[in-house]
Amino acid sequence: MKYCPRCAQELISRPEGGRDRLACPGPECKFVHFGDFSIGVGAVVICDGKVLLIRRGHEPGRGWWQLPGGYAEHDEPLVESIEREVLEEAGVKAKVGEVLGFRHSVGGQSSIGGASTNIYVAFRLDPEDSALEPSCDGDEITGAQYWPIEEALGNERVQNLTKWAIGWALSGARGLAPAERPLDPSRPPWKLFHVPALPEKATKRARLVELLKERSLQRGDFMLRSGRRSTYFLDGKGTTLSAEGAVLVGELLFDRVKELGVNAIGGLTLGADPIATAVSAESWRQGRPIDAFIVRKETKDHGMGELIAGPLRRGSRVAIVEDTVTTGSAIQAAIDAVRAADCEVARVLAIVDREAGAREHFARQGIEMEALFTIRDLGINPEREP
Repeated sequence: MKYCPRCAQELISRPEGGRDRLACPGPECKFVHFGDFSIGVGAVVICDGKVLLIRRGHEPGRGWWQLPGGYAEHDEPLVESIEREVLEEAGVKAKVGEVLGFRHSVGGQSSIGGASTNIYVAFRLDPEDSALEPSCDGDEITGAQYWPIEEALGNERVQNLTKWAIGWALSGARGLAPAERPLDPSRPPWKLFHVPALPEKATKRARLVELLKERSLQRGDFMLRSGRRSTYFLDGKGTTLSAEGAVLVGELLFDRVKELGVNAIGGLTLGADPIATAVSAESWRQGRPIDAFIVRKETKDHGMGELIAGPLRRGSRVAIVEDTVTTGSAIQAAIDAVRAADCEVARVLAIVDREAGAREHFARQGIEMEALFTIRDLGINPEREP
């Protein structure tokens, strides 16, 4: 840049903001050139387990597959930019869901953005019509199609930044969501993106109840492990082994154990396994690590022949967990095993208490039992439905 874009005077170099910059000498203009910048946008569009990719028809990168996208116009909101680029390059109408992340590249001769400093923003978009086949112009873009995700991630002709964005979109991490804001006619158009607020504890509890009803509660005639018959069955693993359920269980149960001074958490396989793992992972995330362990139903006849698997040290203070408790017989087996390993049981924790005597059973041994919910929270009256 040699001349002022506002008044056409020749620019001079002078100190501005701690360094020399090109600036207009005109006393009324006050233009300062802060550098050349560009903003690129890219879209991760996933439909029926496949990801939308386009093949570049021109250099640089001719023949390579990448996310649909391009440069945002100077007078165009970013959301409109990426939705326009996806439609132009792949013929797919899609709406922005969230921002996955961005890449910053400082300008220079060998820079990705050329002489301009570039920020590339990766979005996740949702297609409006899952049945619509992608299409392209055959010139600038010579291919547009939905790829099986594993094939895209493993293909050498798919750009690395594209692979990163796909992987991050599938990671379950929360991106930046468009924020609701009142319109201000006195200011130019702008869009705000922010980290979505985490649900409050009450909301998380309500959501976990919904998952238990949807994924775990079954009706019929069942024989329980306790030997009793029941008109309903609660398979907790349907919830605790789901991605969302594991996160909620880990967060809510860690709130119960973090002040107990325990250094290990576990129970009888198989019901306790995903619970202990979820709580242990959450404890690490919060900087207060608690190791998980598993109590086998019988001693192995090979290897080290141990009844307890995992980093459980003698003398540990532990919490015993289970998804659903009736009389407490399954948890008792875990208690006996950890006591035999010279460990102290600080608390018994369950997701759902069927209110069939387990709490009283443990109280007689001097052990307190807590449950996130009782069966009544799932809409069942145990006095009417055994």
